[in-house]
Amino acid sequence: MKEMKYVLVTGGVVSGLGKGVTASSIGLLLQACGLRVTSIKIDPYLNTDAGTMSPFEHGEVYVLDDGGEVDLDLGNYERFLDIKLTRDNNITTGKIYQSVIDKERRGDYLGKTVQVVPHITDAIQDWIERVAAIPVDGKEGSPDVCVIELGGTIGDIESMPFIEALGQFSYRVGAGNFCLIHVSLVPVLNVVGEPKTKPTQHSVRGLRSLGLIPNILACRSTTELDMAVKEKLSRFCHVSLENIVNLYDVPNIWHIPSLLRDQKAHETILKALNLFSVVRKPALGEWTAMAQRCDMLIEPVRVAMVGKYTGLSDAYLSVLKALLHASVACRRKLVINWVAASDLEDATATESPDVNRAAWNSLKAADAILVPGGFGDRGVEGKIIAAKYARENNIPYLGICLGMQIAVIEYARSILGAGNFCLIHVSLVPVLNVVGEPKTKPTQHSVRGLRSLGLIPNILACRSTTELDIAVKEKLSRFCHVSLENIVNLYDVPNIWHIPSLLRDQKAHEAILKALNLFSVVRKPALGEWTAMAQRCDMLIEPVRVAMVGKYTGLSDAYLSVLKALLHASVACRRKLVINWVAASDLEDATATESPDVNRAAWNSLKAADAILVPGGFGDRGVEGKIIAAKYARENNIPYLGICLGMQIAVIEYARSILGLKKANSTEFDPNTKSPCVIFMPEGSKTHMGGTMRLGSRRTYFHATECKSAQLYGNQSFIDERHRHRYEVNPDMVPQLEKAGLSFTGKDETGQRMQIIELQSHPYFVGVQFHPEFKSRPGKPSALFLGLIAAASGQLDVLLKKCTGTKSNGYIISKSKSGLSPHHHYGAVNAIYSKSNGNTLHCGWLASRLGIDGWMKLESGLFMRDSLCLLY
Repeated sequence: MKEMKYVLVTGGVVSGLGKGVTASSIGLLLQACGLRVTSIKIDPYLNTDAGTMSPFEHGEVYVLDDGGEVDLDLGNYERFLDIKLTRDNNITTGKIYQSVIDKERRGDYLGKTVQVVPHITDAIQDWIERVAAIPVDGKEGSPDVCVIELGGTIGDIESMPFIEALGQFSYRVGAGNFCLIHVSLVPVLNVVGEPKTKPTQHSVRGLRSLGLIPNILACRSTTELDMAVKEKLSRFCHVSLENIVNLYDVPNIWHIPSLLRDQKAHETILKALNLFSVVRKPALGEWTAMAQRCDMLIEPVRVAMVGKYTGLSDAYLSVLKALLHASVACRRKLVINWVAASDLEDATATESPDVNRAAWNSLKAADAILVPGGFGDRGVEGKIIAAKYARENNIPYLGICLGMQIAVIEYARSILGAGNFCLIHVSLVPVLNVVGEPKTKPTQHSVRGLRSLGLIPNILACRSTTELDIAVKEKLSRFCHVSLENIVNLYDVPNIWHIPSLLRDQKAHEAILKALNLFSVVRKPALGEWTAMAQRCDMLIEPVRVAMVGKYTGLSDAYLSVLKALLHASVACRRKLVINWVAASDLEDATATESPDVNRAAWNSLKAADAILVPGGFGDRGVEGKIIAAKYARENNIPYLGICLGMQIAVIEYARSILGLKKANSTEFDPNTKSPCVIFMPEGSKTHMGGTMRLGSRRTYFHATECKSAQLYGNQSFIDERHRHRYEVNPDMVPQLEKAGLSFTGKDETGQRMQIIELQSHPYFVGVQFHPEFKSRPGKPSALFLGLIAAASGQLDVLLKKCTGTKSNGYIISKSKSGLSPHHHYGAVNAIYSKSNGNTLHCGWLASRLGIDGWMKLESGLFMRDSLCLLY
């Protein structure tokens, strides 16, 4: 394994000498020699990162690919070296101390007294070695050289642990693997007019006293130093003359790598690292040409930078660099017109008119306007003014982060007026039992409050238990200042699918379309099929009872999507849905002992059901009751659907009852179980709950064609359903379970993650790791919910044959031309013919064959030619 080489850049005398640019230039120079380079910046402050610091403290917060908020010098590294760093490439005192304290709290130090030396210093060295080995250039393998910049100046108290650690580190990695470059100021005092070397001498003496010996002395100065000054520095700083380089002021920082090369700094570094004989000469041709091209730009391009921290250019350093890169590419000389956003505001115009006038002059003189990111409300109105000026006067505008938000706010204020915006206010009109009449005062006060906030309602939608008479509407119109025709009444209806028709019948759509200037360009609302579905739902009589065995049975909204999916499927099967709510814990033995009546009632509800559903969930409360419900469904041939946890429950029950593994469990409920049927997913987080699950749409591939789930989905090879879980079926248990008769009919793309289980010998016993309820729609019920209700109502065989396009009792169901699976158009009819000559069959026979929903659809003439064709 190759040895890592380290180049340390330190600074002396004063801060702000350009150590970051020097470190970046050294890295570029080594890259030009054919070496792979990474960088580390050490910031000796106690902050964990730069994310919470004001730009006035350390300049801009630079953001990395991994979300790290770091020092702006890492931006220099990435720009010069064209690499991608991580948050770990920025070491802070806060990070180091936090790491050490976390280890101490875990007991990693085995009772030792935790001290700065050796624990803090060791942590620093370990961090450097770990991060230095991580590739940052998109290639495999470790980099060759790590350039480390130590922030601050030599002698700072906060830097001492790092200096001690780096002294130990240089000794540990050994000569030939470590090179130290000290950047120091050689000032020129106006009173004497000559460079003064004493500050640098003292700085180097301090560095040596701390155990660090510089290989190279990089002297910052305003003008080029003569040989006598270099010789004096060499003599008193004990650095050989050829190892003293002069970083004098140049037209732009892109000249620094060439400046270092011309003074053969790379040769000194390579010799110190034992690399001189194995690398090529630095190839800086393209870089040098770019630096020279930048110097030769004449024609200006003026960009108004409208921000909050315009007094500190480093606050927007990356934005300035990006503008410079673009300007050079366009052969233009960049000129920044700094505009303090608050100076554009009306308050400044009143208090300091000269300041306001100067700000406007700078804005108007610009060829482009840029509003960068930021936080806080200071200057926000000025930024909005700048965005408006750019939009109205066709000035090129770029809004970054907050700058984009500013542009949206300005557009909404200026453009979204009449004809583009419609406000509908929903309010309650209650009926008090003591008076028995609708009370309009609550709605009046609500609308008054809305208007006081600057929002004027176009439509007032009044919720009530019964239909409001015209007198109430007139009163609301008079006191709420909303025209009578724009007051709609949303009274209670048998089911919410009637609401669109209710709104249509009161011409709410016309009021909305008129408000949006769309009335003349759209058609009348076509709600025939939707209305028929709502009416069909009202006319259902024959019940289907589903036992919902869960943890939150006292709150139906906890399972809202599941309930809606059950309703969609029930309407498609012409059954009236009845939910038997069963609190899972009420089925358990503990409840039977403590509250036998509660236990008996739960069992009665479970046994009275035509189907059992165990939905998703977390936590161990009620788990044993859910296992009991799954067992009851399996043993008594009751249709069962287990969703997410409900599938895991079914697997645990099967392992206990059929495999004889009495202690089988999920590691969620028993981390020490010896028969882990369900385990924590490797990519999950056990410490952070939010956003760490397997979430969103994932693909499931069917591994059996004869299974019910595949047939319900129309024998597709794969499906996409939504997931939300941290635990999964243990793949090591799958062979045992399959051998015992439990089929894993759906798996992920790897074949290792179990997505669907079935019992082939059972009328309908299905468990899925995903959540099919989230994609169920009215008129397009979820396949698996449709299967559950069909099984519960004795229609599953017919449904399966319809879904797969096979004959059933003299009927053939063909797939829709639209490509949707058959259950999406369940009950739709195009044409019906008799056995003889295509004559239309008698209506009574037809109604009995189709059921009430099919007959209503046929009668209302809603069937499209490309929907499912039901042919005799």
